[in-house]
Order: sequence, then structure tokens, then C-alpha cells
Amino acid sequence: MGEDIGVTRQTMNEYIKELERKSYVDVKRRGQGRSNYYTIHIPQDDVTDLKS
Repeated sequence: MGEDIGVTRQTMNEYIKELERKSYVDVKRRGQGRSNYYTIHIPQDDVTDLKS
């Protein structure tokens, strides 16, 4: 993901941790050699704004 937005892996990890702290993302760590599973939570107010 970091490459896609032009940041280092460490910076991307910091961004993800911040999103987790704010409850925008849940991360299911699946273990060695397997990718993580991310669930994104969009607040209802933000969805309403997009519909306008």
C-alpha cells in the first residue's frame, strides 16, 4: 500500500495504526507469510456528505 501512495513501509504502518486508534480500520493479522485483512469503517456522516 505504501508504494501506491509514495510513502515508506514504516510510514504506512504508522498511518494504519492511527486509523486503528480512531476506529476507521480494523486489522486482522493472519500470521507469518499471509497478508493482513483490513476492514474499513466509514462514519455515517461522511457517507451522507458523499451523497449530496
